[in-house]
Amino acid sequence: MSKSVVAPESPEHLADVLRESAFRNKSIALAGNDSKLKMAGPAVDSEVVVSTRSLGRVLQYEPKDLTISVEAGMPFSRLQTLLDTEGQMIALDPPFAAQATIGGVVASNTSGPMRLGYGTARDLVIGMTFATLEGKLVQTGGMVVKNVAGLDMAKLLIGSFGTLAAITSINFRVHSRPAQTMTFLLRAPKLQGVRELRQLIRRSPVQPMAVDLLSPAAAARFNQEPFVVAVRAAGSDAALKRYRQELPQADAVTGEEEESLWSRIREYTPEFLERRPEGVVLRVSSTLGGLAEAMDSVADPFITRLMAGISYVYLPSWAAAAPILTRLQRLRVPATVEYAPHGVRTNYELWHIPDGAAHQNAFDMMKKVKQMFDPHGLLNRDRLYGRI
Repeated sequence: MSKSVVAPESPEHLADVLRESAFRNKSIALAGNDSKLKMAGPAVDSEVVVSTRSLGRVLQYEPKDLTISVEAGMPFSRLQTLLDTEGQMIALDPPFAAQATIGGVVASNTSGPMRLGYGTARDLVIGMTFATLEGKLVQTGGMVVKNVAGLDMAKLLIGSFGTLAAITSINFRVHSRPAQTMTFLLRAPKLQGVRELRQLIRRSPVQPMAVDLLSPAAAARFNQEPFVVAVRAAGSDAALKRYRQELPQADAVTGEEEESLWSRIREYTPEFLERRPEGVVLRVSSTLGGLAEAMDSVADPFITRLMAGISYVYLPSWAAAAPILTRLQRLRVPATVEYAPHGVRTNYELWHIPDGAAHQNAFDMMKKVKQMFDPHGLLNRDRLYGRI
């Protein structure tokens, strides 16, 4: 299939390209910096590729109001560097941070360990502008943190993988960078012990910005063992002293060693996929109480956002992933093939959810929304985990 690649230099031009392509009934792929080609559904061949790489401007920045508006093609790392000059940050720490565009981070709804303390893109986006296949530019939300008008429309675009419209700019709530942080490492020989550590953290008055579990196979890559729970704290000297009192059995990590630890946890997925081109990453969503049952027999590396019950399991191939998915399905534990080679994402089911009216109703609603935005199925076909 012959295709043209277009990198519009303005939102208006991008909207015109979408309108013209849709009028000619041409299939369209949206792209940023292609950092997530192994994520979600397959990136199928399209007749037109529209890239946001030329949309990289800061549109408005109000440090005192803790808000910023940027175009979708701005590299995420460049945005963080800009905010750092004011002692601020976008409180997201997604994988592929060095390569990803801010639009790609939002469209894929990726996040990292800091989601515990700050939430995901759905919590930090206060407005956006997007282009529809009709050639319209739609503004939703605003530049005020408490302004909720139109946010539901923006939330439809977050995590949609470009299947509904093209995000051209995003307004964020920003946060001040913590003055100091410290990480406490707790260890347990078995998952049952991890559950007890989690209960200890939940019962204490401390409020960490991140709590991640490293399985023994994952911890080994950090020269740690066996199960390791990493608790990242931020605050004053008095606050960090309280953490020491609440977690007296933990080893404390600070400075460059701490930064390196969390950078490697954040980038564990890209590093794994580079080492294992045929590797598969599963995202498993278990209840906090059901974590041990869901993950107890998994010998391969996994990292869990412990207070949320979301685990990322790293498997060398589809052959290794398939039996784990079968077992999770038997346990009625939702799982998703988050990253995999193109052949896997093209030929196998990627969403593994328990049977039930609630799940089916949710999927039926997604299809209705897709029909509203893209009735002919032209935009980023199959990118929403092969289903939309």
